[in-house]
Amino acid sequence: MPGRDARASPEQAIGELYHACYRRLVAQVYAFTTDLTEAQDVVQEAFARALARPRGLADVDNPEAWLRTVAVNVVRRRWRRRKLLDTILLRDRPVARTVVPAPGPERADLRDALAGIPATYREVVVLHYFADLPVEEVAAVLEVPVGTVKSRLSRGRAALAERLGDYRDQGTAPGRAAPRPEGPRHRRAAGPPRRWHVPELETRLAHEREDLLDAIEQPPLERIGARAAGIRHRRRARRAGVALAVVAAAGFVAVRPWSTDPEPPPVAVASPSPGVVYTDAGITINGLTGDGYIDPRGWITDVEFTDPDNGYALVQCRAGEDPCPASLARSTDGGITWRLATMPPSAGAPLDITAFPDGRLVVAGYVSTDSGQTWQATTRPNGPTTVIGKGQVPRLGDGGVEVWSSMYGNRGELVRQPPGMTVNWVAGAPTATGGWWVGGTGDSGPAVAVTRDGGASWEVHALGAPGQTAQVSVLGDHVYATVLGPDRQITAIYMSTDSGQRFTRTTSGPVTTPGGLAGEAVPLLDGRLLITGTDQKWYLSEDDGRTFTWADGSLPIVGPIVRTPAGYVAYDLFGSDWAAFSADGSTWRKLQVN
Repeated sequence: MPGRDARASPEQAIGELYHACYRRLVAQVYAFTTDLTEAQDVVQEAFARALARPRGLADVDNPEAWLRTVAVNVVRRRWRRRKLLDTILLRDRPVARTVVPAPGPERADLRDALAGIPATYREVVVLHYFADLPVEEVAAVLEVPVGTVKSRLSRGRAALAERLGDYRDQGTAPGRAAPRPEGPRHRRAAGPPRRWHVPELETRLAHEREDLLDAIEQPPLERIGARAAGIRHRRRARRAGVALAVVAAAGFVAVRPWSTDPEPPPVAVASPSPGVVYTDAGITINGLTGDGYIDPRGWITDVEFTDPDNGYALVQCRAGEDPCPASLARSTDGGITWRLATMPPSAGAPLDITAFPDGRLVVAGYVSTDSGQTWQATTRPNGPTTVIGKGQVPRLGDGGVEVWSSMYGNRGELVRQPPGMTVNWVAGAPTATGGWWVGGTGDSGPAVAVTRDGGASWEVHALGAPGQTAQVSVLGDHVYATVLGPDRQITAIYMSTDSGQRFTRTTSGPVTTPGGLAGEAVPLLDGRLLITGTDQKWYLSEDDGRTFTWADGSLPIVGPIVRTPAGYVAYDLFGSDWAAFSADGSTWRKLQVN
């Protein structure tokens, strides 16, 4: 429901990681490949494997370290395969190998020089200077002592300087290559000490790091998603092959007359025919796949997706219409097909859904642990609660931030509210690092606040612009704060690139196009900002909210966009009760329930 929270979906969390960590990971993996194209490919493979996991990286303590480990393992496997192939090809017919000499000072290139020094030196140099990791983290990545890293850094710099001619030795003419620096077992017998120009080398490494990061190309997440879909398909094919072999060996196919699946059959099955596609300015809405949609009486009033496949839609009659029973529909394939679930006894109370990643959902004071088939009444709130614990989420209540549990529903107000603030908006999902944002007003006007420790403390940011409230949108370490005035006019937009530590105003005055913001802003993976206006149009900004351009094309009129646990939901599509879901804000699926 608009303005409330649940846990981030695996795909959403990986999307934020992809936005925040991709280039850094490529720079780290480059230490093991010395080939930028291959480094990018294996990092994309790591993200695809993460997306292909059923729970994403939700069960991983350090997702970035997991991605780096997978990428490095892919590099090593490919290297072993290439080495084996070389052995096979050269086994019976020796081939003359061509040895490329190390670049001399007159044609020295830093990347060529890096490729020419021992791998143990190259890895620490690239991880420290290109990936910007402190020596302690380099030691953790390579699983060696810190002292070993420091020693290899020193020797790696020396080897690089020799190849680049980046040192001076008393008695050696400038520009002339000098002998390899001796180790402690081979000390120089006489002569003044050799002077290595480390600052000059480090300056070159810093410039090369900037060039490397600029050269890294980050494809859209949709391409990584397609790669993940291929991984999932291959896994299903392997499982199907194993299952088929077992059935063939047994000589029969088991049937299950004893099955007592409590779910009712689908009301309708989607047609395989392709649907209409609506698109403009990089925003795509995939229409219905045919006539296979369910049509309960009423309007879609709430949609929640706990992951890109599993979602719920609540359909109710609106005020002033003839009374009708509310309906709850469930989808397990991203909104293509739906089944009607059982509604809890609601006694005509206003309804909305709170869905949790563990599969439980709360509706009207009842909890379901079996996807909406059976319900149990929740206990009454037991008073204020001190922290947003595991399996709990904050929501907006009458007195500010409340804490909700997948076991018991509403647990009561949070003891520590954001100091000096009246909260009137709570984010739709946590950040990738577990932070929760809220918006409202403070003593000096609109303000936003974040808790990074489950509500034990808050960081409050007074925004300074005139308005009545503020909302927050997050993607990776980019945080946008939107200040809203009367009729939801955008009076200012602020941006942070350090996860909300510092905000900078991007607008010099009120945003006149559109006239008002419907729902919430959506940061896209390509750096743009998507919003829908109170005029029911789609708008995009390429300059962090300074200006917005209407995306017309074939996109239908639309109502508010709201963050859900697994992505975003666009309501009132086509000006009626259709809705659409998107995991990333760019590619949408029109839900086949109306």
